[in-house]
Amino acid sequence: MPLSHQHHKIRSYDRWLNRLLAAATVAGLGLMLGMAYLPLDLHLEQLKCQTVGLQLKVDQASKIAHMHQTLEDQLAKSEQETAALLLRIPAAPRESDFLSQVCHLAEQFDLEVLDYRPSTIHVLDNHREMEVQVNARGEYEPLCQFMEQVGGLPRLCRISQLEIGAPAAGKTLTAELVFRIYFSPSNDDAPARKG
Repeated sequence: MPLSHQHHKIRSYDRWLNRLLAAATVAGLGLMLGMAYLPLDLHLEQLKCQTVGLQLKVDQASKIAHMHQTLEDQLAKSEQETAALLLRIPAAPRESDFLSQVCHLAEQFDLEVLDYRPSTIHVLDNHREMEVQVNARGEYEPLCQFMEQVGGLPRLCRISQLEIGAPAAGKTLTAELVFRIYFSPSNDDAPARKG
């Protein structure tokens, strides 16, 4: 075989080998770039998702701030109501003070308080309750108005029982009311009676 023919064959193999190496290099570089960019793409997608989530939060910021302010206002109102309620619960029964308040309210509706009897004290975990029986006389409508106003007395109380007798003469009738009044003695105080 002539030398030029061999030389030509070697050059052909050399070109073929160079092309193969170039293709392998390009493929390797492509693979390396793909492997390098894949985590970057994933990270970019994560950042986009986070950006969308943060944008939603930013968009809702005024709504959240408004809700926060509303809750703060409700809490402040609740604390004020609790403080006002605690002022209506003394540390001792003080049923005579309560009688004075009831009599004053009854006078406003032309009712006559006939009888007043403190009764059982109920001991609960964090407060005490005392039953107080009051007999009154008057007309039906003023009696109803009186009972509507009882909740506004300076002393916290509620009516637990009510009996109304038939009118004796004219429109006047008698009513027997059992009130429950509240007090909160210190833990050292022993109750006079236990119910």
